[in-house]
Amino acid sequence: MFMAGTRNNMLVAICLPLTLLFFQSKNKKWAALIVLSVLITIVTFFNSEISAMLSSSETSNEIKIAYLGDYNDIFSDPVTLLFGQGLGSYQYWRILGEDVSIVELTYFEILRNYGIILGSILLCMIIYPLIYSVRISIRYNYKPILIAYVFYLFMSMTNPFIFSSLGMLILSMLIADIFMFNADYAKRSRCQASAMLCHVRQ
Repeated sequence: MFMAGTRNNMLVAICLPLTLLFFQSKNKKWAALIVLSVLITIVTFFNSEISAMLSSSETSNEIKIAYLGDYNDIFSDPVTLLFGQGLGSYQYWRILGEDVSIVELTYFEILRNYGIILGSILLCMIIYPLIYSVRISIRYNYKPILIAYVFYLFMSMTNPFIFSSLGMLILSMLIADIFMFNADYAKRSRCQASAMLCHVRQ
């Protein structure tokens, strides 16, 4: 991911392993010290590069910020706001000077394509694995998947990952894993209940 060269990939390639190291470590103090040391080292040696990447005048950032003005005009139409323009619909973007079917601001694109009504359903589907992971992480070691998915959703804010075939594959795999986990948990619960019933009868 780091060698891909995009800011999103480079950021996650560094921060995700450090976050997993902290949360999965038994000694949180030492893990926090290591994470903090790595971050301070990176910021110290690459301060100018990081500042340039986060600058609003940087070309990519400037384009993304300019999209917000177009979204404001798009969502000023109540029909579009409620029902969307339709998946795959083209929109004229002033900063690009041309009609494009999809841009990088994924969550705004969900509302533009589907509107609030259908878009809310899709957003709930996207957030559902996150909520489910939080719930079962209390009893099971689901935390790594939870953390990785949070980073994935963060990456999707400024990249059209979810609308790609890979994005749909990741979402499908998570939802399928949830159903498989539920089925396995229900099976184990029935077996335990049967064993307890047999024990009581004996």
